[in-house]
Amino acid sequence: MMSEEHRLLDESRQTESEIFFHRDAHGTIGNPLMDEAQDLKKYGNENEPFTLDYLLDQIGFSTYHIKRFIPPALIALSDGAMIMTYSLSSVMIQKQWNYSDDLNILIISFMFFGVVGGAYLSGPIADKFGRRSPMAISAVLILFTNAISAFSPGIVFYAIARGLLAFSAGFYSPIGFTYILEIIPPSVRGKMITIGCSMVFLGQLLACTIGLFTLDSLESGNWRALTLWTTVPAVISILLNPLFLDESIRYLLIKGQFDKAFGQLDRSAQESSKSKIKELTPAHKEALHKWVDIQREIDREEREVGIRSLFGSGYAKITLIIWFSWFVHSFCYFGLTLFIPYILTKMENPQSQSTDIKPSATSGDIGDLTLSVGLESLSVLMSFFIIDRKSFGRKGALVFFYVLAAIVAVVAFVDRTRLALIIWTTALKIVLNVCSFYNYLMTTEIYPTRYRATGVGAATAVGKAGSIFMPWICSLLIQFDLFGPFIAFFVMNLLGAIFTLRLPFDTADKEMK
Repeated sequence: MMSEEHRLLDESRQTESEIFFHRDAHGTIGNPLMDEAQDLKKYGNENEPFTLDYLLDQIGFSTYHIKRFIPPALIALSDGAMIMTYSLSSVMIQKQWNYSDDLNILIISFMFFGVVGGAYLSGPIADKFGRRSPMAISAVLILFTNAISAFSPGIVFYAIARGLLAFSAGFYSPIGFTYILEIIPPSVRGKMITIGCSMVFLGQLLACTIGLFTLDSLESGNWRALTLWTTVPAVISILLNPLFLDESIRYLLIKGQFDKAFGQLDRSAQESSKSKIKELTPAHKEALHKWVDIQREIDREEREVGIRSLFGSGYAKITLIIWFSWFVHSFCYFGLTLFIPYILTKMENPQSQSTDIKPSATSGDIGDLTLSVGLESLSVLMSFFIIDRKSFGRKGALVFFYVLAAIVAVVAFVDRTRLALIIWTTALKIVLNVCSFYNYLMTTEIYPTRYRATGVGAATAVGKAGSIFMPWICSLLIQFDLFGPFIAFFVMNLLGAIFTLRLPFDTADKEMK
């Protein structure tokens, strides 16, 4: 029996053929509209109808896309710095204000709860009001809340400020990645999402580097200066927004704002030295009108944009699998980010730990973390060369890297020297970074434009829920074994691979709707 997903795919192909093609008296397939422009003639057959993705590839990747990539990339940089700043500062802040470990875990959960709330709300708002305005407003909130947290007089004020910062960052993230993927050509989509996601751990590297100059160790230093310096990327992003940040072309088309969309496409063509067109012809514009008609026909069920949209039209199973995949990544990645400094600090005092912990002579906690985060750039190189390979696919690659992450987690649990902890943690974070690249890419490719931001936002929210549960589970496991969290990471990654195998199709060959 044909699945709902495959039925919809067949219907969409049939709809495309009905709208774009006709048969003459001899049964020959033709397309008079495409014959009006030379660059559309290659798409004059039933198997390759004209699409927005085709036009974006004809225009090509250029400085137009780079300029619009920079503001959200800088906010992603700020997001990563925000996470690492708390990780580096938490021990000394706890000593300064003298609060319990339980309260520290509660603060971590509160911050990630803020991320969940922001991500949950971002999608429906962006799908209703556009990408540009919500991004611009939340960027200002990110800067403000990050800055005021540096002047906190006590732990309550600090926790509230960081919680609001987490909310703002969680709100921005899914919209920013959606915006990037909606405006760039499909031929470089995987590479750009790789670079975009890498900005998060580059932000962590930035915080570590600043920490080398502002902190004496993980237990002493000027954490307020560290916090203030990490606001710089957000300041630059906000200053660039009026210059570079346009509305998403795909969103404008779907909402019927054709003149604005055509103007942006013309500008992108003029800025591209490799573009096969310099401005849209009447044939291009008419074809885009018809492409929009196809998308509306495919999404012909009238329903309000919201979480319910993700469970209609055969998407229920896909949505649940994607959500769990994001949950696995957030649980493991942020578990490593937040608890490795804690484990390193505890290993400095082996008498307080069980006798099977083998301390090594390696020193310099902040330096070790900086090196570890810096080596995460290897995940960008790894992903850059494989993520757009259709022969490997998105689904198969994600399963492979989840299995690899599970294996590395086991090795990290067994090999217990300080140096080994740095090495295997770095290796595990590299693999998890690659998993996050595929998660973002698959999620944006699966959902249609009308509720794509909702899909990405909901997946981010559910994923960050893993970060809320993570401190409680990991702290409980640490009570039995300092390296106990690695057992949780092994189980979660293994389950991630199993669930991903259940996805009904790959998105590598799918057209973004």
